[in-house]
Amino acid sequence: MNKAGNSTKRGAMRRPGQRIGFQTFRTLVACASVTVLAANLQAQDYSWNGSVNAGWATTGNWTPSGVPNGSDDNVLGLQTGVTSAFTNLNTNTGSATRTVGNFALTSGTWQLQSINNAAYSSTLDIQGDLAVSGGTLFFRNFGGTTTVLVSGTANITGGTVQFGIDTGVDMLDTVQVLGQTTVGSGGIVSIHAATAQFDGGILMNGGTVNLLTGTNPDTRTISTAYVEGGTG
Repeated sequence: MNKAGNSTKRGAMRRPGQRIGFQTFRTLVACASVTVLAANLQAQDYSWNGSVNAGWATTGNWTPSGVPNGSDDNVLGLQTGVTSAFTNLNTNTGSATRTVGNFALTSGTWQLQSINNAAYSSTLDIQGDLAVSGGTLFFRNFGGTTTVLVSGTANITGGTVQFGIDTGVDMLDTVQVLGQTTVGSGGIVSIHAATAQFDGGILMNGGTVNLLTGTNPDTRTISTAYVEGGTG
């Protein structure tokens, strides 16, 4: 009992600088481990099946069901059995930024675009790497503006990547790759954008890089271009 007549439990509070016991430490470590595990479980790999419509934000269009949304979510290309698809990055009701970790394509033809509405824009923000080993990947401006950002590297070991299509209205507004872009043997990269910036340079390791022309002026910044048995 204290002087006021109230009971006081000893050890209920830890004084500043007092050491915690082993049991308390073990509990804290366990809680931290659970938190890390829960964060890891939220990361997901998705493939596009397009079974419902062309909307990126439609959960049924992805396998497993859900929507890639954040740097922990990777896009692994088209689902097995899907050979051709197109995906609208935004909607008829507004602009959109789609953020993913890594983005890959191994086969099939996949076109990602802004919807046909000049009032709205779309951005695909790849915070990891872009990797294409087969198939054809189109990034197209169908309406409004379309921007593709890659924070990591772009590795085109096979197949074709088109940043924009060689007609004026279908060119991208911006494509920017911060890391090195490598175009391997059998790989083709075509660039048609109002602003195309490859900060890490382009290594043409047996591949081909096409700088397309169209009705609109282009500005391209390639900090360093290395050519090893490629064309461009």
